[in-house]
Amino acid sequence: MSDGELIRVVPHDPEWAARFEREETLLRATIGPWITGGVHHVGSTAVPGLDAKPVIDIAVGVEGLEAALPCIDLLAAIDYVYAPYRVKVMHWFCKPSPRAAHTTFT
Repeated sequence: MSDGELIRVVPHDPEWAARFEREETLLRATIGPWITGGVHHVGSTAVPGLDAKPVIDIAVGVEGLEAALPCIDLLAAIDYVYAPYRVKVMHWFCKPSPRAAHTTFT
């Protein structure tokens, strides 16, 4: 979202689960060797029936943040943008598009 853009909360969309599954498949194909703690659909879009901002939040468990640094370039190839936020505790990525996804490595 750009500065000044309103955050939308919309009724639950059953398509959110399928969007997560597609992103999970893409993430596993791209960075599978670094995934040690699973790929999890988290946040409000993961709760059936809950109104939410239409962004799929994903948590990926990795062995360690330093070891996962090669994933930054790999994820860029599938349109994820690295955002260095709280770098001592996680790597945070977003996929800026109308059908956005946020992915966090912990």
